[in-house]
Amino acid sequence: MSTQRKRRPRRGRRHDNKGRSIGVARFVKLEHWMLKTPAWQSLPPAPRALYVELAQRYNGSNNGEISMSVREGAGLLHVAKDTATKAFRELEAKGFIRRNVCGSFNWKIRHATTWILTEHAFADQLAIKEFASWRPEKLKHGPNRETRCPRIGTASRNNRAIRLLGVLDLGPSPSFCIGSRSQSTAHI
Repeated sequence: MSTQRKRRPRRGRRHDNKGRSIGVARFVKLEHWMLKTPAWQSLPPAPRALYVELAQRYNGSNNGEISMSVREGAGLLHVAKDTATKAFRELEAKGFIRRNVCGSFNWKIRHATTWILTEHAFADQLAIKEFASWRPEKLKHGPNRETRCPRIGTASRNNRAIRLLGVLDLGPSPSFCIGSRSQSTAHI
């Protein structure tokens, strides 16, 4: 009998007789300039993870044919369907992905939505990279124009009485501007 054991074929990457990998390694490339855009930095963790899962399916020539359903995305991310839906919508709104063919869920025909990664070229067009031009909406700082705020250094009897109630812990402290009289009585 032979003393050598028969080797089982291994799963995964193949190696040559020196132990080096055969073939091209697959990886997901996230460029630094993209990660520093305001669009990427404003993404919560779920859309970021979903983008990585979509980018993992891109092989260099299948942009626009990357299929992933909401249910499949939810399963990959280990989140609820609604969370996966929000992640898809946020990636679309910020310009990272676009729909190519909308999916449907019928009794006879089921197919997932196919996605376009805007970072890569699609159908003889250059990459759009819509996310690079996305900017957050400017927030309005300060009080609303409808609210009446007392001027600094002036205090009327009403303001003194409200402050006294706040100090005595009998009511809210008016360290903020209060709205009109009808709004403040509605909260009480």
